[in-house]
Amino acid sequence: IAVMRTISQSCSVVHQLNDCMKEGFDVTASAIRPKNVSDITSISTNVDTELVGVVSDISTSSQAMVSYEDLVRHLNNETLTKRVVILAGPHKTGSTSLQNNFHKWTGSDNYLLDKWAWPVPAVITKYESEDENHWQWNPSKGFYALAELLRDNKHSITDRLVFQKSTREELLQSYKTEFLRAWSAGYNLIIGSEAFDNVIKDDDDEMIERLLALMPWNLNEGVGNDRITVVVTYRVPRVKHLISVWRETKKDNQSFKEWILKTKNELGAIDSLGLVEMFLKKGLNVVLADINGIGEAGHDISNVIACEVLQARCTDERQLVGSDPPLIMNTKENFRGHLKITNEQMDKMDAAMRSYDCKYVNLFKEFEEKNQLVMLHATSLSEVLNLAKREMENILQIE
Repeated sequence: IAVMRTISQSCSVVHQLNDCMKEGFDVTASAIRPKNVSDITSISTNVDTELVGVVSDISTSSQAMVSYEDLVRHLNNETLTKRVVILAGPHKTGSTSLQNNFHKWTGSDNYLLDKWAWPVPAVITKYESEDENHWQWNPSKGFYALAELLRDNKHSITDRLVFQKSTREELLQSYKTEFLRAWSAGYNLIIGSEAFDNVIKDDDDEMIERLLALMPWNLNEGVGNDRITVVVTYRVPRVKHLISVWRETKKDNQSFKEWILKTKNELGAIDSLGLVEMFLKKGLNVVLADINGIGEAGHDISNVIACEVLQARCTDERQLVGSDPPLIMNTKENFRGHLKITNEQMDKMDAAMRSYDCKYVNLFKEFEEKNQLVMLHATSLSEVLNLAKREMENILQIE
């Protein structure tokens, strides 16, 4: 079957750190220990052969021939045991590499993740690939349009070809149908876009509700959103993440200082933990992947997510069985820009950003106890929280 697929408002660091200490949060690696991801949810590997027969001859060029209603008529409870994994970014945390690898691994040429689909509708592929004014699009970016469609009218984008050729309702329906098509054939779904960080950029948790409304299990009252696992990535040094966002969004010849003082970007892309909080408060299971912790362990993040979250067949070294070395995209090693800040200034900015992250310590405590939050290789997160504890102790001594 061919299926496609600011800093928030500034806050008082002292008060945040004080809240951490009052709660008696143990800022150690063991306090935010990774759990087995299988504790969140299990994978059903049974494929309904009758339903596979219904859609087995569907190609991407003939997707429109089978309607949403036709698929619903052949749906039964067996297919409603499948899972959905959402790679939610945020921007500049290796999201392009993740999307390219998972698109490749679910593709017919590779098919290493044979129970998973990257379900991009044909209409999205058609118009996005024809858009001459668009960035270099490929199906691994097939859910960027979805993330934009989920935003409210105030933040809507209209200059792309795909949004000019079809209405918002038509495009959302195409995603909804394609999700159901793959689901009906017995596949788990994996979708991903860094643009899902619009949830926190726009401060709009209704985006999550709009996304959930597209899921196939809404047809069955006995099936809930526990079928979803959201993967969010966390990057350190924190200031390097900020600089990467500047590189991505700055105007020509705009210095870092000018950008940081005048940018209209809400900087939600650097608030990974805030993004985690918004998904958790909607009742979804979340995996928080520490990029640097994974790298220090000698692993690749795409392989770790395939092994730990999708529970694919992997080697003892956390490598997807049969895979080539994963793609590493958008490193921008030769980038030149007017950064013009000293290492000392960068260190101070990084410390402030890590202290800001301390506000989420209760988030870890509450949702880990509910088995709703799992952290993978959380060494950097451990260091952030330990630093916060030491800063608070220094502040108390001064007072």
